[in-house]
Amino acid sequence: MQQTEKPFRPFWLTPALVAAVVLAQALLRAFIAGQTDLLPDEAYYTQWSFHPSPGYMDHPPLIAWLIAAGRLVTESSFGVRLAALVSPLLISLALYRTGTLLMDRSSALLAVLWYNLSVGLALSLLATPDVPSTLFWMLTAWAVAEFVAGRNANWWLAVGLFAGLGVLGKYTNLILGVGILLFILTSRDRWAWLKIWQLWAGGIVAALVVAPNLIWNSQNGWISFTFQGGRIINDPRVTDLGANYLEMLGAQALFLGPLVVLFFLIATILYLVRPRQWPQLAWPVLSGLPALTYFAIHASRARVEANWLLPLWPMATLAAAFVVLAGLHSNAALRFLRGLAVYAQTLFGLALTVLLAWIVLARPDALKHLDRTHDMHGWTETAEALDAIADEHGASWVAMPAHYGLVGEFATYSHFIKSDRPVISVGERQRYRFEPLDPAALTFPTILVDPHDNRAGFEAMFGTIEPLGTIGRRYKGEVLASYPVYEVSAPTAAFYDAMR
Repeated sequence: MQQTEKPFRPFWLTPALVAAVVLAQALLRAFIAGQTDLLPDEAYYTQWSFHPSPGYMDHPPLIAWLIAAGRLVTESSFGVRLAALVSPLLISLALYRTGTLLMDRSSALLAVLWYNLSVGLALSLLATPDVPSTLFWMLTAWAVAEFVAGRNANWWLAVGLFAGLGVLGKYTNLILGVGILLFILTSRDRWAWLKIWQLWAGGIVAALVVAPNLIWNSQNGWISFTFQGGRIINDPRVTDLGANYLEMLGAQALFLGPLVVLFFLIATILYLVRPRQWPQLAWPVLSGLPALTYFAIHASRARVEANWLLPLWPMATLAAAFVVLAGLHSNAALRFLRGLAVYAQTLFGLALTVLLAWIVLARPDALKHLDRTHDMHGWTETAEALDAIADEHGASWVAMPAHYGLVGEFATYSHFIKSDRPVISVGERQRYRFEPLDPAALTFPTILVDPHDNRAGFEAMFGTIEPLGTIGRRYKGEVLASYPVYEVSAPTAAFYDAMR
């Protein structure tokens, strides 16, 4: 394959069309975000935002800070998800600019279009650590591209800032630092960059941004690193490696697009085999190669969740778009394949995203089982029902057996209905170091909600347990879930042990 100076560009691939798709997707996500309640993980991160901290057990703190900022706009699921709604717009702008700097406008436009027509992006309204992780990975990639194109060394300071913020989003972003080093060290021409003081200053900026989280971890027994590292080390080994790799590739093909994944892999091979022939692919390929290698190794012993590769998606889409438009031209068959790939991937993404929108908005009976938003309703009414029971029985707080997601749901929606009655997890207290609590100050009797419907799991903690019935979470007359409620008193030693 040889490059062409004038890449193929479909007549319809215009800035106006791509901008319209980006805007339409943003409006659709915003509508759904405002019409649905939070998922358990989102509610848990929202509970963090009530107590801003430099760190939390499960992840670094940036998602909690972003949620707290969104809640200043509105105390609702929309406010919680505001950063998640804005992030794809910023990613699209950075992706377009990066593509025009390193490649050409056609590749940049196609990359933005394909990225916004991916199933993964259609589902990206959720407030999770993947939001800041993906955003600042892409902003870091853009800042490097600005330096590559313009040689303004001050861009390395921006690289450091964005990279540090990415690590505060998710520790996965540490691997991007390896990608930057790999990019610099794999070319004699780029070795000269090591003499630029702003590059090293950018590293210092990144370290300073991450420092509060490192200090917090050092003061809390390195709990975040132990938790994340334990998940990697202790994951059970798989017995069918082939199935595991197929699952990883299949998930990426579904959520990003099969042809995007295929041509990204082709782009990676092309660059690694002939780096001088494909210099435009150097940064898109090398920036994500260490992460891709890590996940490939991880898949040899445990499952790789589809969302773990989210930060790689924008640059992977750019590399795929460039190869399709600029690479497939050396003979008639390849030129035909180029046009076919452009149309097929675009129509595939358009069909799936329109289908998903139709399922969510119209909820046809035959396909409602595919609606991921179906269960995202009823939490405000459930919190109000629980608050009424607690008022009736004079409870000053609500207890729940350990289940971080459901504790987060009840705690978050109690906050949204302006109840001053805290919802407290009985157990797994290491997760809640951000939440000041003196177990000896808790008063009894109180109300306990059992999300597991497993009374035997907490009977040893209380001398007196009185059933008060159940509260149901409903949506359009359908009971989505029921939660038994008890009045409990006479806490035992087992209760206080669980609260340590």
